[in-house]
Amino acid sequence: MPTNPNGSSGVGANQQATLGIFDATTAVPSPTQRPLKVYAFDPSAGHLTGNVMRISLNYERLAPGPVGKKLAVIDFDGSNKAYYEPVDLDDRKILIQSGIDPTESDPRFHQQMVYAVAAETLQRFESALGRRIHWRLGEAEEHDEKATRNSIRTLFLFPHAMYQANAFYSPKARGILFGYFRASMTSPGANLPGQTVFTCLSHDIIAHETTHAIVDGIRKYFMEPTNIDVPAFHEAFADLAALFRHFAHKEVLLDTLQKTGGQLYPAYVRPDASIGMAVNGNEKAAPMMQAQIGAANPLVQ
Repeated sequence: MPTNPNGSSGVGANQQATLGIFDATTAVPSPTQRPLKVYAFDPSAGHLTGNVMRISLNYERLAPGPVGKKLAVIDFDGSNKAYYEPVDLDDRKILIQSGIDPTESDPRFHQQMVYAVAAETLQRFESALGRRIHWRLGEAEEHDEKATRNSIRTLFLFPHAMYQANAFYSPKARGILFGYFRASMTSPGANLPGQTVFTCLSHDIIAHETTHAIVDGIRKYFMEPTNIDVPAFHEAFADLAALFRHFAHKEVLLDTLQKTGGQLYPAYVRPDASIGMAVNGNEKAAPMMQAQIGAANPLVQ
């Protein structure tokens, strides 16, 4: 392109319009998606088999917490009587990384995790139903938009609500309370003995409890145990919602398809290597390396 002696391109305003060059004042489109990193299952699975995944949420401006229109994270530690610093997901340094990297040691990631999975669960239900979902409404709101004492306008999420091996949805608390506890010293499972386990870092638990809140918003009397089938339906439906969500984990799904030959229902998947599995028909007699050991099916375990 020819230039003037002073170094400018010599392209006038009319030529800029002709060439399709945007004016510096052209508005930048608002984002439609917010990517955030979460554990696909829970920290005990480490970074193997796609356990760290990135999910996309419908974008909304968030206050520190994070606090949005329908979900608000309140990180009050009920056992230590302390508030943890709220994460600001609109901070530029966090935005450019698609959120804080998954870690058990940073309460800010715990806040990010509960918000992201709860928001994604709500988003999936609204997409499937084709309409917006509201949380529990009070009696007076059936014919009146005025909020009442029993209404839940914003669902509160408490990542460290209590020192207890439990998590539950509570209409009285207007939200979901997640506990934390220490793993057994004798039977720690996949954890280290005495390790602190956070229920707010389990994808299944967050999706399960959020589903309870969603069903309660749609059919609030399903919380009333008029017979044994009512709470059984609530639990079964919440379990299925969390279970089926696994099948949207593309990396894990492809890995399981390869190891099961397309049969996704087996409780265990084949090992990566099958050589030397048995000596004289005795499988326990031969030494085995890690690649020869079958693993629990991550989709249905």
